[in-house]
Amino acid sequence: FLLILSHWEFPLAAIKLIAGWMSAATLSMTRVDRDDLRPETSQPQGWLFRIFSVGLALVAVFAIAQGLGAAFPTLPFFSLLGAALLMVMGLLQLGLNAQPLRVTLGLLTFLSGFEILYALAENAVLVTGMLAVITLGIALAGAYLILLNDPETEQPG
Repeated sequence: FLLILSHWEFPLAAIKLIAGWMSAATLSMTRVDRDDLRPETSQPQGWLFRIFSVGLALVAVFAIAQGLGAAFPTLPFFSLLGAALLMVMGLLQLGLNAQPLRVTLGLLTFLSGFEILYALAENAVLVTGMLAVITLGIALAGAYLILLNDPETEQPG
């Protein structure tokens, strides 16, 4: 919200903030009274691998941000760095997890980075609304998949 607010007017940036809050509320309502995130079943599971992956992703973030800064010198480097960081960390979250909640959060993180990058380029009202609808749609689809995979909500067959 703060990175978008530096380039857009408050009402347009507030649309992004409210859509994010609504998405977070939707996802959190599917996790009410459930303190058990099942252990990760996807490979690789090692902490050393994850730390190395994050370090490699941070190197990629700085390279991407510098490349974008060279291509678009009028855009602030800090905003480009934030957008690249969100996009790369979202992709990393998607690649290292198989649980529906974590995959949904990875998709939303990647989309947030893309929205920041788009906000630097243009401030169209219609596209802002469409991106907010996409954010809410991803959250609803994620909530559905979370409930679909939840053993407590399965119907007896």
